Amino acid sequence: MRRVVADDEEWVAGLIEQGLLADRVMLPLGMFHASRRGEFAATSPTLENLLGRPATPLAEVVLPGAAS
Repeated sequence: MRRVVADDEEWVAGLIEQGLLADRVMLPLGMFHASRRGEFAATSPTLENLLGRPATPLAEVVLPGAAS
């Protein structure tokens, strides 16, 4: 596996070339932009309060053993 970094325009064009509709490509692109701005960095106890238990870190779900 190798990581390839594409600029936004290249990424959008590649997905549209593969048949995705432009408006369907723009949603995740908007999320990428928000992530780059740090909009997902803030945390609050809301999820844990709703669940009634500690939240499970994403790294534990995606890469078991990586977060320890």
